[in-house]
Amino acid sequence: MRHYPAIQWSGEQYNKTYDFRTRTWYTEAITSPKDIIILLDRSGSMKGTKRALSQQIVNQILDTLNDNDFVNIYTFTNSTEPLVDCFNDTLFQANEENLRLLRENLNVYDEAYAANLVLGFRKAFDILENFRHTGTSARCNQAIILITEGIDYDYPKEMFFEHNKDKDFPLRVFAFQIGQDPNDAKEMEWIACANMGYWGNMTHMGDIREKMLSYLNVMSRPINYNGKMPNKMNRNYIWSYLHVDLADRRLSNWLWKKFEGIRQREVFLEHIKNDMVKKKKKMPPNYVLLQTHHEYEKYEGKSAYKYMTTVSLPVYGRREDETELVGVAGIDVPLYNFKERIPYYRLGVNGYAFVVTNNGYILIHPEHRTEFENILKPTFNRVDILEVEVLDDDKEPRLFGDAVIKLRELLVNQNETIPITLNVKFPLNDMKRVVLSKRHYYYSKIGPFTLGIVLPDKYGFTKVDAGNIPRPNPVEKIYNALNNSTFWTVHPEWVYCQKCKVDQTPVEKVKTAFIKNEKSDLLNALFYDLVATSWFDSTDSGFKLYIEEYLISHIFLSTHSGLTRWKRFNFIDPIVEPFEKREVKAIEEDWYKRSVEFTYDQDMFIYSVPFETLANDTTTMITSTKAVFVGEGSSKTPVAVVGLQFNHMKMYEIYSDVVTKCEKGIENCKITCQIERLSCYILDNNAYVLVSDQPDYIGKYIGDIRPDIMADLIDDKVYIPTRMFDYQAICQKLPPKKIPEEERVRIRKEKQRAAARARKRAKSSATRFGLPDQLLQIGKWILTTVWFLFRVVSGEENFVYQSINEDMIAFNKQAIIKTLPTPCDQERWLFNLNKSVKFPLSRYIDPKIKFECDWPYVVDRIPNSNLIFLATNDHGPCKGRPAPTYLVDPKEIVYNTSLPCYIATMNNFTRRMYMDCFNRDKQEDALNQNDRKYCGHTWG
Repeated sequence: MRHYPAIQWSGEQYNKTYDFRTRTWYTEAITSPKDIIILLDRSGSMKGTKRALSQQIVNQILDTLNDNDFVNIYTFTNSTEPLVDCFNDTLFQANEENLRLLRENLNVYDEAYAANLVLGFRKAFDILENFRHTGTSARCNQAIILITEGIDYDYPKEMFFEHNKDKDFPLRVFAFQIGQDPNDAKEMEWIACANMGYWGNMTHMGDIREKMLSYLNVMSRPINYNGKMPNKMNRNYIWSYLHVDLADRRLSNWLWKKFEGIRQREVFLEHIKNDMVKKKKKMPPNYVLLQTHHEYEKYEGKSAYKYMTTVSLPVYGRREDETELVGVAGIDVPLYNFKERIPYYRLGVNGYAFVVTNNGYILIHPEHRTEFENILKPTFNRVDILEVEVLDDDKEPRLFGDAVIKLRELLVNQNETIPITLNVKFPLNDMKRVVLSKRHYYYSKIGPFTLGIVLPDKYGFTKVDAGNIPRPNPVEKIYNALNNSTFWTVHPEWVYCQKCKVDQTPVEKVKTAFIKNEKSDLLNALFYDLVATSWFDSTDSGFKLYIEEYLISHIFLSTHSGLTRWKRFNFIDPIVEPFEKREVKAIEEDWYKRSVEFTYDQDMFIYSVPFETLANDTTTMITSTKAVFVGEGSSKTPVAVVGLQFNHMKMYEIYSDVVTKCEKGIENCKITCQIERLSCYILDNNAYVLVSDQPDYIGKYIGDIRPDIMADLIDDKVYIPTRMFDYQAICQKLPPKKIPEEERVRIRKEKQRAAARARKRAKSSATRFGLPDQLLQIGKWILTTVWFLFRVVSGEENFVYQSINEDMIAFNKQAIIKTLPTPCDQERWLFNLNKSVKFPLSRYIDPKIKFECDWPYVVDRIPNSNLIFLATNDHGPCKGRPAPTYLVDPKEIVYNTSLPCYIATMNNFTRRMYMDCFNRDKQEDALNQNDRKYCGHTWG
């Protein structure tokens, strides 16, 4: 592999583990798809260093597998058991989630008895034969990889003839020996050489990587022979699954430990600071709290991961004596290269494009969430299209509907291009809101991948024809629009300029495109919008009065061409990052999507507040938006969204002014929101509190405040509940306890001694105690105690006091609970306002009738908005009412088995193998017979 010797080596541990020969682009190009069964010796002698060696070999083998391979691991002694119980008598896809499960279970099994090689091979032969031509296998290469110390039993060599040689070698056998017995070495070498495999002896950790990779070189031989043959078509291009440059597969767990180190540091420092303030201590100049730099600070920020796929081809050995491939040539294709070629402005708001692999996994999708707490999710590249296109139905989790399964089959198989229409649930605002909509799917193959286009119903088929938009004339209008204001930007990921420098800002690229007179439909639409909205920069005196009266912080405008304009009025400095730095993706912003979706059928303003705001926060802003359409009836289409942000205090003033006064024409009314026994709220269309007399309620789900009233609102169909599944969730779970080898040995010996004592007691009905022995033991205890106390008093044992010091105890209590980021499924309930309900609506309870939990309430729609007004008794949640079943907070879905097992057994859907299969070549038959060096022989 080409590299640059002058580049400084990284200090990161995970970078040092990088080996291109275990990367998917290399392993997929150098071998055809493969089914692998690993036979792992767990006999009683496989302890300590031998066990560590065998586990390292397994981990190295797993690193060479990818989505197009299938695998299983069996441990064998006097019986054969799957390493993972649910993966018995089967092969399963070697995706990252399944490989992760295998790695985690490598510490689970116990060693015992002697290893019966025959049982292991019989099991492996049977499974590979059963799966040789099924859809749940690679249907190409097959191999058994044996990892053992030596051969404890005689084995019939006829077994290999029966299952392999007599059938023209449908599989290979690789044998990796951990022991050093020369007789075992000869037998294992024979097994490997007689079965088109390779033998290797590994007694040191440093031997493993190079010798393990020999199995890939052997499996590359048929490809090399095919490439050397005249008039034979060479292999097709191999495209890898989604990956990140220079990242080890175990990077997520490693970075999570760093992240927890940062949290632990913050907790400890806060404890020390509070303690010093409490005890009125002074900090020395070099004290840790005053240090600005620390070891973990480089992990505090967000990492810029480079997502990519890689296309590769094998490099053939052309010399006569070259039997294996020389290597692999490849080129990385960053995902932004795909995205740059997708005309998002033509797809419009709530339309999008996605790309899936031949396995149905996501390469590009707007709902593909690859990161968690700024680190890569452990299985970010194993997200199925079924897990992001969630049907609007009542099915239980992972029981996907027939319609979306059919869509998946069409995408993967690439045989037909039948348009599909689905009713789906689409989340917004970090899965705190949900949109129910009808969507139309179109698709086409691009090499091994499939490109999908999704258009929303109604407005998705009517677009502004950017190609027919005239460029404003004269060009001075464009020049003025570009330069008269600095309060505008464009979508940072759309391509407005073809000949611009990479390091230019989006606005600089637009100006460069204008200077170079570049032409494109997107650029035309942008110039048109810039000129048409130039009025946005002017402000009359009447408008300024509104700004001051309503404490407006921002006004903004975004268009379908990616343009965003804004004005900022600094009454209060917001705590969060300014709007113009975080909300600049126009039609891809959630507020843009909501405005268009909810105002297409009804003209209204959409209001929202940040979720879970702090009590008495005077900087909380309410965002109000409205979509702008052109055209009439069914032919109208969204072209822009306008909006503003104003201080929540002003909304509360207006609210208080209205709800504390009597209705016009009524004097001395007794019931207003001012009385103590009444609680009033303004809720948005998703049941979040926009305004309340309790400041800490703002932005919260009303069901968390008054679950009894929310239950009534659901029963009366004011809100429609929707059960939403998150198949990309991460749960923070306690890691499995790893028992050190010394501890395992100690526990085993204790059990043996306990068993021996039990047998001894069983032989004698009574136990006699020797008085002299007892007195001797008591005397030793007294002397030891006196000597210990003497050392403490004399000051030789100060550490004793330190270990029980109050400060140390308090400090130890600050230790955080270490967790492991684990992929999981979660569910939550989300809500939408029922558009068909008739307002006002009230639940009246006759005051003469005694009631316990049926509080009366009144709810009414606030005109021209997505808001409702709710008034109810201020008795608080009813204690006698059952706990609510509609929880908006995410809850883990627990299956009757582990998640990878459930997916592998219940969600085993269509895959398509597009690679050529080269698993056998007659020229290879004589290699091992003529010279055993080709199968690992290294001595005379």
